[in-house]
Amino acid sequence: MTKVIRNKQKEYFTYHSLVLTNTSKELYKSKAHETTKYINFSDGETVLLKCINKSDEYRAVWDGPAHNSSNPSSISVSDPFGKEKIWMITTYTNNREINPLIPNLKRLRVVGNEGHYDLEISNASLCDEGYYRCMIDPYKGNHIQVVTYILLLTKLPSNLTIDNETDNHTIIGIEHKLLQLSCNVVSGIPPEIIIWKRNGIILKMGGPLRNVYEFYPERTDNNLNLTCEVINELTKKPLTQTIRLEIKYKPKVFINQEQTTLDIEGSKKKLCCEVESHPNISFILWFRNYNSRISKTSSLCLLFEQLNPQDRGNYTCVAGNEIGNGSFTTSFVVFYPPFVYITNNNISMIGNKRKVRCKGDGLPNTITFFRVEHKSYFNEHIRYIEVSSDGIATLPPVDALFRYQDTGLYVCNASNNIPNREGNKFQQGEAYLVSDGPPVFVADNKNLQYGEIGKPMDITVTVYSTSEINCLHLNAIGSLNIKDIFRKSVPLTMSFHGVNITANGIEVTFRLAKLQRFQWFNITVCNNYSMNNFILEVRQTAKISSEGKEISSEGIGIIVLLILVVILLVVMGTYLRYIKQRYRKRMITTTNVRTANEVVHYIEIVEDNNEHEQNNQMISTEARSIVEHRNTSIVSGERHLAFQNNDRDTPDQSIATSDNDSHTSEHLDDGYERPYTTLMAHNYVEDEHVYNNTTHNSLNETSTPFPIVACKPIVGITEQYASQDNINTQFCADDGQVNSIRNTGEYINLSLKQ
Repeated sequence: MTKVIRNKQKEYFTYHSLVLTNTSKELYKSKAHETTKYINFSDGETVLLKCINKSDEYRAVWDGPAHNSSNPSSISVSDPFGKEKIWMITTYTNNREINPLIPNLKRLRVVGNEGHYDLEISNASLCDEGYYRCMIDPYKGNHIQVVTYILLLTKLPSNLTIDNETDNHTIIGIEHKLLQLSCNVVSGIPPEIIIWKRNGIILKMGGPLRNVYEFYPERTDNNLNLTCEVINELTKKPLTQTIRLEIKYKPKVFINQEQTTLDIEGSKKKLCCEVESHPNISFILWFRNYNSRISKTSSLCLLFEQLNPQDRGNYTCVAGNEIGNGSFTTSFVVFYPPFVYITNNNISMIGNKRKVRCKGDGLPNTITFFRVEHKSYFNEHIRYIEVSSDGIATLPPVDALFRYQDTGLYVCNASNNIPNREGNKFQQGEAYLVSDGPPVFVADNKNLQYGEIGKPMDITVTVYSTSEINCLHLNAIGSLNIKDIFRKSVPLTMSFHGVNITANGIEVTFRLAKLQRFQWFNITVCNNYSMNNFILEVRQTAKISSEGKEISSEGIGIIVLLILVVILLVVMGTYLRYIKQRYRKRMITTTNVRTANEVVHYIEIVEDNNEHEQNNQMISTEARSIVEHRNTSIVSGERHLAFQNNDRDTPDQSIATSDNDSHTSEHLDDGYERPYTTLMAHNYVEDEHVYNNTTHNSLNETSTPFPIVACKPIVGITEQYASQDNINTQFCADDGQVNSIRNTGEYINLSLKQ
C-alpha cells in the first residue's frame, strides 16, 4: 500500500513538473494580480472555487496551499491590505482526481458538470487559508487560462492602540505645532474602517490597520477629548478608545487697564501683569520703553512709590514658560506742561459727524482747550472751529461733495496754566488732516473748447485731489486717437469754506493726434478714494465775420426766438380761421321735412307749366349750380326764406327753419355721404298764393296741402337719404325770374354714388 501511494505521489510530481514550465510560471505570475479574487469564509463553512474548462481535451489542474509538502512552489501576490506576500502552493488535483498526498484530501473534491472543474472545500478552517489557482493546459499554442483565489478566514479586528498615549490616556501637544494622532489595530477579515471623532463629529475616516489624524492645535483644544472607533462587517459593537489632549502654550499676558491712568507727580502707582499660561510661567520681567529692563523687580506688579515726570512712558510685562514667551505693553503719563497733539490721521466722509480730537499730556490734567485753527497747506488762514471741554472740535455739516474743503492744517491750542521752559502757558499741536473724497474739477475749467476737424487738439482740465490720481480717461462716441496724456502740478486758487486759498492742483492734458468730430467728451479722473467726471463740448473754432466780429451765441438765440414767434403766429391764424368757418356753418338755415310713416327713396318734384312751359326753367342757373356742385349747405342770407307751418299744417308736412340748426348743413357739406339724393325745384307765382301739393307715398296714400307764401320766385331743393327718415329742403329765391302764372312741377332724380 505504501508503494502505491509513493507511485501516485511520483506521478503527480511528474505531471506538475511537466505543466509548470519556466515560461508558464512567469505567465502565472504576470496574471496573478489581474485574476485574483479574495474570498472570506467562516470556520466550518463549505467553500466553492469555480473553474471552467471549455473542452475536455484540456487538462484542469488545481493548486493550493502547501501543507508539509516536500516539493512546494512559491508565488508573490498582494494580500487584501495591499501588502506583497509570498504564498507557498502545491498541486491539489489533476482534472477530477485529488492528490492523495495533501493532508486535507478528504475535505476536497472536484464538482460540476462537463466543462466545470469547481473545487469544493468542506468544513473549511484556518489551515485552508491561502492561495488557490486553477490552470487549463495549453492547447495548439493557446495561452494557459488561470483563475486564482485567496481564501481568508473572517475575524474581528482587535488590539486597538493609540501612539504616544500616556498611562492616563493623554496625548500631549504644543500650540500651533503639527500633532499626529495614530490609531492602530490588529486587522480583521474583512478589512476594518478606523474613524477619529470629536464630540460625535467625524474628523477623519481611514484604515485598515491604521488611521492617522493630523492638525495644528490651539490653546482652546486643551483638555479636549477625541475618540478612535474601529468597525468592520462582523462587528456588532465597534472598538473604541478615547484620549484627552493636553496642549501646551506660551503665556498670554495683559496689564490691568484700570492701572493705566494719569497720575499726579509724587503719588503712588502700581501696574499689575495678569498671565494665562500652560504650563505655569517660569519667569516674569518688566521693561520700560521696550528696551530698558527694570532690574529691581521680577514680580507680577510694578510699584511706583513716588511718581515724577521722568516716570512717564511705555511699560512692558514679559512672562515665559517652557513653550515660549508672552508680553503686553501699556503706557501712562505724569502731569506736566501739556504736550498737545491731534489724534486724527485723516477725516472720513463716512458718518454724520466729523471730528478733530485735540489731546494733551501734562500736569495737571485739567487742560483747557481753545478753538482750533484751520489753515491751508501754505499756512493761509481758513477758519476757526470751536472745541468742547474735552478737546473735540466738531466740523460743521457740509455736503459730501464739498468735504474736500476740510483738508488742511489743524492747529490745537491748550493750556493747564503751567508754562513750558520758554514761559509760554499756551501750547500748540498741529497735524495736516486729509478729508478723503473724489477728485474735484475746479471752477476755472471750460466746458466748451474749440478745435478743427482733422487737426491735432489738446483737451485740458485742472483737477484738485486729496490723494494720488491713479486713472485718467477720455471717452466719447466713436474711436479716439489719443497721442499722449500729460499731467503737471500747478498752483490753484480755490475757495475753501468761502475763503480763497492756494492749493496744489494737477493740470491734465489729453493730446489728440487728430480731432475726428465735434462732440461731447467725458473726462474721468480716479484717486484712491473714488472718481469724478467732467463733461465738455468741442466745437468748431469760432469764425470771424467780414466786419471782424465773432458771431455770438446770444445772436443765435435771438434768431431761434424769432422763428418760434413766427410759428406761433401761424398756428394762431389757422385756429382763428377754423373758428370762423365753424361760425359760418352755424349760421346756415336748414329745413327739415320728416315723413313719419315711411322712408322715401326719392321725392318727385312737380312743376306746373301748362301755359308757358317753354319760358319756365325747372331749376334756375343758380339752383343748377347748387345741384351740380352739391354746395347746398352755404346759401346767401339774402335769398333764404323762412317758412313756418300754420295751425293747418300737419306735423309730417311742416317745414322748419332755424339759425341754430347745423345738422342739415353738415350733411349737405359732406359731399357724397348718402347714396341717393333727389332734388325738387319749385317756381312759384309772385303775386298770388298758390297751394302746391307734394305727394308722398305714405301708407295711407294721402296728400296734404300746405301754403307757400312767396315774395319772389324761389327754388326749393329737397334731399332725402336712404338710410334715414329725414327729408331736408332748401328754398332759394330766384332773382332772375318773375312769373305770374301758375307754376308747374317736374321730376328730377339724381343718383349719386358714394
